[in-house]
Amino acid sequence: MDLRIRRFTRAAEKILGFTAGDVGRSIAHLDAFSGGLRLGELAASVIDKLSTVEEEVYGADGRWYALRVTPYKTVEHRIHGAVIVLVDIDAEVEHLTSLVEDLLLLARSDSGAISLERVPVHLDEVATDAAAAFGKQAEAAGVHLVVDPAPSLVTGDSARLRQLVAILVDNAIRHSPSGGTVK
Repeated sequence: MDLRIRRFTRAAEKILGFTAGDVGRSIAHLDAFSGGLRLGELAASVIDKLSTVEEEVYGADGRWYALRVTPYKTVEHRIHGAVIVLVDIDAEVEHLTSLVEDLLLLARSDSGAISLERVPVHLDEVATDAAAAFGKQAEAAGVHLVVDPAPSLVTGDSARLRQLVAILVDNAIRHSPSGGTVK
């Protein structure tokens, strides 16, 4: 088996620095991770043993990844290569930490432990600021972010409203397909 790159995801572009010119290139030359990990040797071993390997690896970018290498079986049950999956553990931890913080805030708000400020808030400014803050994330995900707010003044806690809009925009970007639009 020649162990050449046949296709890759947008995440592989980011993590491994792939470009369209890498299709057809041998994976034996990948050096994205420190610690002596050789993806070519690992893929060859997985194919030879018909087994799956899961490891935590430290990337050259200073982040931790969950690596999973499995044999690629065709519909006819032939082994036709390996599938290499990387999950950014650091990003998952950051996301889960943010969710826990949001849930704690919600619980504290429900219990009355947090006093909410009641001041005039321009929601159009909140939306515009959120779009600016999440513009790079949307672009990286291939999602078009559109803000066309009508001037809208409400009474509420500015910090909490900004946090709420940020959570909504973040979730909308994460769960929109590439090429989609978040309004």
